Amino acid sequence: MQKSTYIIGASKGTLKQFERELLEENWRTIRDGLEVKICQSPGGGKETYILCRSRDRREKEKAMHDRFEQRIDEALKKVEASCRKRKWTKETIDRRVGKIMAKNSRAAGLFEVEVKEIDGRAAVSWTKNTSN
Repeated sequence: MQKSTYIIGASKGTLKQFERELLEENWRTIRDGLEVKICQSPGGGKETYILCRSRDRREKEKAMHDRFEQRIDEALKKVEASCRKRKWTKETIDRRVGKIMAKNSRAAGLFEVEVKEIDGRAAVSWTKNTSN
């Protein structure tokens, strides 16, 4: 009986199973900017996995993440300015902040946003965790 071989793409969720292997340093360079690693199924199955990582893809992902982060920052500054000009309710500003974060969810985890009601009007403040 002949053994079947398949190559399939995996979702980012599937890659969480390979977290330890992804962090290890024993990658093999195939060509400039492309590295691979062969490993067994984390669940002890019979499958063999080929993990690939690309410097170009990593740079693209970082640029996309930076854009999402910048969009959140700019949008929050607009909301903050709007709160100073007009008397918004806390609930309205909460919804606006939620919409901003949902639209830019890949970078939303970097931000701690607080909406308060001070003297009958909403005020927004935030901090950004830059250690990630």
